Amino acid sequence: EHVLRSQDRALLFESSPDVCARLQTNLEWLQGSGGHESTARFEVFQEDSYRWLSQVTLDRLSGKALVFIDPPYDAVSTARCYIPWTCHAVRHVRACCPEACLAVWYPMSDSDRVAHLHARFLELRLGPLLVAEAKLTRRRGEALSGSGVLLVNPPDGAKERLERLEASLARLPGAGFNVSSYWLLPDG
Repeated sequence: EHVLRSQDRALLFESSPDVCARLQTNLEWLQGSGGHESTARFEVFQEDSYRWLSQVTLDRLSGKALVFIDPPYDAVSTARCYIPWTCHAVRHVRACCPEACLAVWYPMSDSDRVAHLHARFLELRLGPLLVAEAKLTRRRGEALSGSGVLLVNPPDGAKERLERLEASLARLPGAGFNVSSYWLLPDG
């Protein structure tokens, strides 16, 4: 299955030198193995994605872009205020590229943190936000109870497609998780 359409390109960011090198090696392997995807349209940057996204200009990102943000959500990152940095990057990308759909992943380790993240995104006044969450029904030890993705400017029909996916996943025997989607609507 193709990840990108022929007119698309992907910009991938990883700040860890080792992980970035593995990412580049895997893309080169895909190209050499006759994979379904031309990796020539993939660019890998060993760089802080927050910094890059905060400085992006229209010549680097335009049109119907999909920006997937997977912020660090460990104790150190929490202390370094990942939510304000994520909001800043999202606000800048939307101002620079209003057609972009932004997908922000988050862990569901603490309901108060999730509520805080949602509230901060609503404060940005980016319009209706689509949320998709998967929650484990059988939690093991200290594992996350689930994770979510917050979509800014989701494509038309995204909610309906998520509802069909939810129905399909609900039919899986012994899946051990629940999937839901809902809208976060700004006040007024």
